[in-house]
Amino acid sequence: MSHFQWCDSSYRLEKSGLQFAPLPADRRLYFLNNTFSLIMHTSENETENGSARSFWEPKQYARTVKRLETANKLCSEYALMIQERSDIEKAYASNLRKWSQKWNTFRESGLEYGTGANVFSGLCTEAEQRADLHSTVANSLTESVQSAVKSWQKSKFHKTSISSTIKEVRSLESEFEAAQKVWYKRFKAVHRAQKEYYHACKTVGSLQVQVQNAKNDPNGTAEQLRKIEEKLSKAEHDKVKTKDAYNYALGNLTDENMHYIDEMTKVFDKSQALEKDRLEFFKSQALEIHKCLDLSKAVQLSDIYKKLEETLNLVDSEADLKQWSFEHGVDMPTNFPKFQVFQKPHMLLYCCAKVFFPVLSCSCLIICNLDIESVCAVTKSVLLTGGFKGLILVSF
Repeated sequence: MSHFQWCDSSYRLEKSGLQFAPLPADRRLYFLNNTFSLIMHTSENETENGSARSFWEPKQYARTVKRLETANKLCSEYALMIQERSDIEKAYASNLRKWSQKWNTFRESGLEYGTGANVFSGLCTEAEQRADLHSTVANSLTESVQSAVKSWQKSKFHKTSISSTIKEVRSLESEFEAAQKVWYKRFKAVHRAQKEYYHACKTVGSLQVQVQNAKNDPNGTAEQLRKIEEKLSKAEHDKVKTKDAYNYALGNLTDENMHYIDEMTKVFDKSQALEKDRLEFFKSQALEIHKCLDLSKAVQLSDIYKKLEETLNLVDSEADLKQWSFEHGVDMPTNFPKFQVFQKPHMLLYCCAKVFFPVLSCSCLIICNLDIESVCAVTKSVLLTGGFKGLILVSF
C-alpha cells in the first residue's frame, strides 16, 4: 500500500498542522490506481485496517447521500430542541407566577408590618416581571426561530408520493450512480479479469509441482509425464491470455479514471453546497436563539432590578420599630383608670306623630330628652293620643 493514506472523499490530511486540503485530480488518480488491489478485498464500508473506505470505491458515495438524508432529520431534531427549550422557559415563567401569587397572599395576611412588607412585595413583583420576560423568550423561540427552521426544512426537503423517501436524496443518489456507471462497469470487468488471471497463475503453479513430482517419481511413466506437461503448457497459455485480458481491462479502466473523477467531483461538490447551506442556516438560527436567550442586554431586566433595589431600600427598621412602639408598645397612651362620678342614665324618646294638612299628610319627628322618671308619664300620654305611628326609646 502507498504511504499516502485515504481520507474522506477528495481530501487528504496534511502532515503539518492536521489541515484538510483538496486533492488535485492527478493525485486522486494516483490514489485510485495505487489502492485498486485493496478495493477487491475489503468489506463494504471499511478497509482492512478498520478505517473508512474511500469515496472513490464502488458505491462508497452512499455516506455522502446518507448525509443529505440525515440533514433532513437534523432539521426535525433542531426544531424539537428549540421547542423543548421554549417549554422550559414557559414552565419557569409559570413557576415564577405561582411563587409570586403564593407569597403575595402571605404578604396580604398582615404578618409582616410596616416597610418590612416591601421585602415580600418587591420580590413578588420581580418574579412577575421576570416571568413576563421568560414568556417572551419562549414565544420568540417558537414563533421566530422554530418556525424558521420548519419553513426552511419544508422548502429544502420534499417527500415522494410513493414512499417516505426524500426527493432530493434520491436525486443525489441517482446522479452519483450515473457518474459512476461507466467506470463501475469497467471496474467489474477488471475484477473478473483479475480473478481469471489469478486462477490461471494458481493452476500453472500447481501443474509445475505435478510435473516436478512426476519427473522424480520412479514409478511414473513417460505418458503420465507427457500428459501433465501438456496440461502445464495449456495452463501457461491461459495464463498469458488472462494476463493480457487483465491488462486490457485495466487499460480501459485507466482511460475512464479521469472522466470518472471529474463527474463524481461535480456531484460531490453539489452535495457539499447543500450541506454548506444547511450548516450556515443552522448557525444563523443558533445566533437567533442566542438573541432570544440573552437577557443581559434587555432594558426591562435592568429596570426590574433597579426597581427591586429601590423597593428593598424602602425597608426602614427604625421606622417600623417606632411605629410598632406607638401602635403596640411603650409609646401607646397609658389610659390608667381615674375616678368617675356616677350619672343617671337618660333616655331619648322619638315620637312619630301624624299631623294632617289640607293637601297631603306627612310625619314629623318629635325628640324628647327625658329622665327616667318622666318616661312612664310621656309614654302613657303618647299612647293615649293614638295619633302616633310609633314610639322608640333610646338610652344614652
